[in-house]
Amino acid sequence: MLKCSHLSAVLSDGTTLFSDLSFTLDGHEHIALIGEEGDGKSTLLKILAGESLDYVQITGSFHTDWKVSRLPQQISSIWLNQSPIDYLLKKNPHESIAPEAWNECEELEQLASHLNFDKLYDDNAISTMSGGEKVRMMLLKVMSDNPDCYLLDEPTNDLDMPALEWLESWISSCQKPVLMVSHDVHLIETCAEAILHLELRDKKTKPVWTLFQGGYQAYLETRTNQRAKMVQQARNDRLAYQKQKERLNDLYNKVNGKLNTVSRQQPHKGQVLKKKMKSVLSSQQNLERTKLTQTDSAEEEIHFWLPDVPFPSGKKIIDQEMDLSIGGRELVTPFHLSLYGPVHFAVTGANGCGKSVFLRSLYEILKKNPSLHVGWMPQDYDSAFRTEDTPAAFLNRYCNDLTLLKTRLGSLRFTASEMEQSVFALSGGQKAKLILASLALQRCDVLLLDEPTRNLSPLSVGVLIRALRNCPAALIAVSHDRAFLDALFDKRARIEDGQWRLMTGQLES
Repeated sequence: MLKCSHLSAVLSDGTTLFSDLSFTLDGHEHIALIGEEGDGKSTLLKILAGESLDYVQITGSFHTDWKVSRLPQQISSIWLNQSPIDYLLKKNPHESIAPEAWNECEELEQLASHLNFDKLYDDNAISTMSGGEKVRMMLLKVMSDNPDCYLLDEPTNDLDMPALEWLESWISSCQKPVLMVSHDVHLIETCAEAILHLELRDKKTKPVWTLFQGGYQAYLETRTNQRAKMVQQARNDRLAYQKQKERLNDLYNKVNGKLNTVSRQQPHKGQVLKKKMKSVLSSQQNLERTKLTQTDSAEEEIHFWLPDVPFPSGKKIIDQEMDLSIGGRELVTPFHLSLYGPVHFAVTGANGCGKSVFLRSLYEILKKNPSLHVGWMPQDYDSAFRTEDTPAAFLNRYCNDLTLLKTRLGSLRFTASEMEQSVFALSGGQKAKLILASLALQRCDVLLLDEPTRNLSPLSVGVLIRALRNCPAALIAVSHDRAFLDALFDKRARIEDGQWRLMTGQLES
């Protein structure tokens, strides 16, 4: 059993990530840990894994007699110059592989085949591997530890579709408890039996946690219904308050008017009116002390500002041969690409097949067309920023109205201090939101998005999907996010075995 009792975590700047958190993970329970970036999800997993943290003050208690393994979001830099087998078999990079550790290779080979990881015995350093390969390798490490409990921090990051499907199947059939952080809505819906939601409401000043026993969709429906009731109750309270205030004001004016006209020859009547006035004033004071029902600012109330520039139906985006090569090496056999109108077109394929190269090449071609206003969201967010950029300064390049910029940043849950800090100190999700906001300010009519949901919370992904569904621009994206793909794209292509393959029933080239 893993048990948290009244657990709180406070950052060095005084921000409380979560407070008085109590829950138990037992049996074969699979819990999805959700929340916006910066709300403490990774910190909680590190605490539960027993890691020492110097950036947060912890109170309360947690206990487990299990062997716990945590999958980190990123591999530690101390392993980057090691080989994959060194990472998998060593306890630390400075020691040799123990002779008995080689006995684990058969199990590693079986797991590696399921994850399509073909670099188990590669002599090259881990630093040369792709993001998807590193995630596969870290999953191998965690699984081969054979723990009693798994703590998985974004296990789907950078995984292609076959690996995602295998991981989903593995978690679903896992007979051990799992606490997982993921932005992949499909994975959460399929694998999670309960939802633990960490929130920082009201401009990140009010930590709130919710433990819901049930699936993700049921949680969203319950949450929506509860919030609707709270909003209605708050509205009813305000109406009742206003009516009572008006009634007491009318009574005050009436009694005050009679007091001003009562004569000295009517002392008894004057005394009665004074007592009545005292009662009215007391009632008014009590009313002012009434605490009305308040509704917190919920996380899903963020607003993605996207371009409102329509792309004309039938207008050509591109109609030409494409050649995808790197350093003279052909990634994909040349193919013809023809796209017209406000199309929603997605490209899928395995890690390293050339999807990002395709999108980057398409951007280089389209940006030369003066009749198109092309927006580009790279997978490497940092490449979009300058060294001196803050969120406000970055958006200021596209709009001089600072009031408007700060309003839009606020709608994306940036605090006043975050608006003025370096963009490189932001989380991946905040950087993604910032780049999407810049596309709206540039009034782009063609959007090229490389894995736009990979760092967003499930709630934010839902908001982005709704915003893109209503966006009149042409949309061309690379993604492994199944919920994102199914919601928005009826035209798709897949890069497979070096070939460009249009999906059945989709565009013809």
